[in-house]
Amino acid sequence: MDLFFELLQISLGNRDELSRVPDAKEWEGIYEMSLQQAVFGVIMGGLSRLPEAQLPSMALRLQWIGVTDAIEKNNKKINNAVVSLCSDYKQKGIPVIVFKGQTIAALYPKPEWRQSGDIDYYVRKEDWQKAIDDLERRNKCGSITNYVDYTTEKDVQYERDGIAYEMHRMMLSLASPKHRRYWEQVVMPEILSTPWSVNINGCEVPTLAPMHNILYVFAHIFEHLILDGIGLRQFCDLYWLLNTYTLPKNEIRRLEEHLEGLGLSRAFTGLCAILTDYLGMPADKVPLPIKETDHKKAPLLMQNIVGRGNFGHNIKYNHDSGASHGVEHLTRVVSQSCKFAGYAPAEVLWRVPYMFQWRIKRAGRGLARDGSKN
Repeated sequence: MDLFFELLQISLGNRDELSRVPDAKEWEGIYEMSLQQAVFGVIMGGLSRLPEAQLPSMALRLQWIGVTDAIEKNNKKINNAVVSLCSDYKQKGIPVIVFKGQTIAALYPKPEWRQSGDIDYYVRKEDWQKAIDDLERRNKCGSITNYVDYTTEKDVQYERDGIAYEMHRMMLSLASPKHRRYWEQVVMPEILSTPWSVNINGCEVPTLAPMHNILYVFAHIFEHLILDGIGLRQFCDLYWLLNTYTLPKNEIRRLEEHLEGLGLSRAFTGLCAILTDYLGMPADKVPLPIKETDHKKAPLLMQNIVGRGNFGHNIKYNHDSGASHGVEHLTRVVSQSCKFAGYAPAEVLWRVPYMFQWRIKRAGRGLARDGSKN
């Protein structure tokens, strides 16, 4: 595993070469971990920097190139879709904010090598019903598919041309009511009044301003950590945000205030220890000082990240649906939350009650939908 992290550090520009040449079995392990952690394309960047004597076999290199080419083609497709989405909503008079995904990839040295997922975008409350009506029309005429309305929770999901979209009315769903209110009443007004954009395919795509982006990406990482696990791809996203933007002192102070308001101060420095201890980020790139206790806890956190894989995909459920699946998922969340309760006690305390609320809302939405069919 040490060699994997050495290669990841080379990929991020924090190391020149491996401490030794991996054997064939170790290279296979690095290959598999790159897939599990969704950093396959990032690691490809490290391979391109390795001395010839340290490279894997030609067969494995060709295999790596083939998968990376597929990642690159998918990114081109999704970049085009993001630009099209922004243009479409602009014509309809509905402002959107695209976040995560391609807007973070734009900060990478090789944006086309970051493994992409779906397209997430936020619609303001005053425009929400107009956007919903538009999607429902498109769903009826078949221009979008797999349309599911989770408005009572936080988003609407659908697919178009094989690409998954999530239209959010809430960017972040923290468990604690106090923390959710802080996000919606304090952070979101700031986000909406601080326009920012990144360039994708020559188009300025509206997204989060640097400080808010750092805050959001970190909070999203922590939310998934205590739910089902998180992968290194998201840590690489946070890495490139912090590496790209040096926050001025007033914004660092505001970041501290927001972390305090969200109950995530300890979690922020705790998770940033992964960036310094395993990804090789210089400590002065992290806007808040990492404590010695954070470094001591980092190995346990990394063990969890490696064991669970990206969004917990390494751990399979015994049941795919129904009550048994629900109980299994709840057990997993309780176990995962308890491991990291020290990072954000209130979020862990409220996580299970919040999940029950979420289930009740989803069940109510299902009943309403079934009733409308009768």
